[in-house]
Amino acid sequence: MPLKRGALLAGVLAAASLCACASGKARPFFPIGIFCVVDAGSLAQLRKDGFNAAQTYLQAPEFLAAFGKAARKAGMRVLANPSELLAAGAPPAGYPPAAWYLYDEPDVNNLSPRDLRALHEKVRAWDRNAATAFVVGDGRMAGPYRDCGDVLMVDWYPVPHLPLESAGEHVRMAVEAAGEKPVWAVLQAMNWKD
Repeated sequence: MPLKRGALLAGVLAAASLCACASGKARPFFPIGIFCVVDAGSLAQLRKDGFNAAQTYLQAPEFLAAFGKAARKAGMRVLANPSELLAAGAPPAGYPPAAWYLYDEPDVNNLSPRDLRALHEKVRAWDRNAATAFVVGDGRMAGPYRDCGDVLMVDWYPVPHLPLESAGEHVRMAVEAAGEKPVWAVLQAMNWKD
C-alpha cells in the first residue's frame, strides 16, 4: 500500500536509556518507535513489526483517547503532544506515554529555551507521572535546551545532501550536551528527494 507523504516523513526512535518518571524513579525503556502515525488501527501491526512506541502529531482529545487505548492493547507507548488535552483537564487515566511530546525542533522553529522550559513545567504540573520530550533538529543546538524536558531527542536527516555518518555525529553532540538526560535519536527513514 503506498504511503502518504506524511507517513513518508517518518523516523525511528532508538536509544538505550532510562526514562525518568516524575516521581524520580527510573524505569528501563528502550524505545523503538515510528513517527507520524495517524491510524490507531495500525498500532497492533506496528507492534508485530517490532515497534514498541509510536509518535503522532494529531492532537484532538478524541483521537488521542482512541490512540492511547489501541496502544495499550497492543503493548505500545505513545509520544504525543498534550496541548489540546491540557485544555480538556486532567490527563487521561491509564494513558501509555513514552513521554509527552512538547515541541518539534525549537531550534529550527525559534522557540526559546525559556519558553520550552515553561511548557515542560506546565505539562509536568498537569501530569507528574509521565516524562516530557522534545526534539532538536541539529545536535549542535542541543546545549541551550538541555534543561527543557526529561528526554532530549535529535532528528538530524542527512540523506541525500550530507554524509550518512553525520547523523551519528549529531547524536553524539546531543548526548554530550544532555549530560545525564536520556537522548532518543530519530533516524531518517525517507529520502528528501522522495
